[in-house]
Amino acid sequence: MNGQVYVGVNTRLGYFFQPGFAAGLRYDNDQLVAKKYRSRQIGAFARYYPFRTRISSFVGASLNSGREFSELIPADTKAKYTSVGLELGVMAWILHRLGAEVSYEGSFYNKIDPTVSRGKGGRLKFGVNYFFGQVGNRGLKLAR
Repeated sequence: MNGQVYVGVNTRLGYFFQPGFAAGLRYDNDQLVAKKYRSRQIGAFARYYPFRTRISSFVGASLNSGREFSELIPADTKAKYTSVGLELGVMAWILHRLGAEVSYEGSFYNKIDPTVSRGKGGRLKFGVNYFFGQVGNRGLKLAR
């Protein structure tokens, strides 16, 4: 870990196609604090929730395509990359459809300039989830 702090909005829109298995699309927008760097990426993700109780663990993977923007990258250069993300986390239900999560995601890039951005490495993430539809019949199938 390189000790840099990022602020980001990482959105996911997914569907539980089988109890405990979700898949969907993601969009991430990250900005490095105290430096002129940001990145955007879009991709597909899948998650599996092996334990579906009030506190649910999960593992996930994603395939993403992104672009970096920095004062160190010339304006006429499109700094594009592809990444694979592997994620491990825990989600706790706050309300019937609302959950809070903490996860660690490691990302592995095919092209990225480590002098400009985070390069290869992982991120500790905190998030909030809202589940549309029938949480109890499809999706997580909570044990109460």
